[in-house]
Amino acid sequence: MEITGPFLDEAKKLSGRPACWYLRYSAPKRNADGTLVLAEKGRPVTQRYRPFYATKAEALADIPRIREQHEVAGSGQFIFNRHAADDYESALKLAGGVSMLELAKFWRLHHPEKPKRRLRELMEAFLADVRLRHGDGAHYRDLKSRGRAFIAAGFGERYADTVTRREILAYVKSRDCAPRTMRNHKTAVCEFFNWLVQDQFELTANPAAGIKKRMLPKEVKKEIEFLSLDFVTRYLRSAER
Repeated sequence: MEITGPFLDEAKKLSGRPACWYLRYSAPKRNADGTLVLAEKGRPVTQRYRPFYATKAEALADIPRIREQHEVAGSGQFIFNRHAADDYESALKLAGGVSMLELAKFWRLHHPEKPKRRLRELMEAFLADVRLRHGDGAHYRDLKSRGRAFIAAGFGERYADTVTRREILAYVKSRDCAPRTMRNHKTAVCEFFNWLVQDQFELTANPAAGIKKRMLPKEVKKEIEFLSLDFVTRYLRSAER
């Protein structure tokens, strides 16, 4: 919202009126309950304002109050602020004349509401999906073991969108195992959350995806041991007997 001024009304000043300084701005018109007045096509109706003040200093001092007063409209979950107004205008341009109500109906048709599930239930659904696609081989057994360990660590009753990267990293580092096994725990959790993002649309981003290898304990590579020539010679001779 742009507020211009203060301006001096020369006519009022010459007539001796006490309030001759004024501001100019436009803001969305509101109903009695604080919600916005909308035109037929759903656009907010704007109203022009020109408040008067006794001095220029009073006019300048009132600008923050005006901004705060007109920045937010509505109540409850239907708060309409300046950012919401910008989003609304952008959506209206993309809609090409289609009303916001029709767009909302179309979106809900293709994104039906469903009850929010906890991670314990989601993990079992994930394991069932993995077993269906890949069978109950080693990959499924590893995911089952590490996935249920994650759930048992206090995440079972949580919702997916409440789990943070920091919590997952702390969980992985708390595992009493070798660094390589620790990394496998992280991979299993990451695969689970990827499934929630890509297949279930429970999340928009994977909280485990940002955990880098450098954040975990360093893995020590095992050295390959070779048999000595003397040992191989004695082994072959004993085999010939």
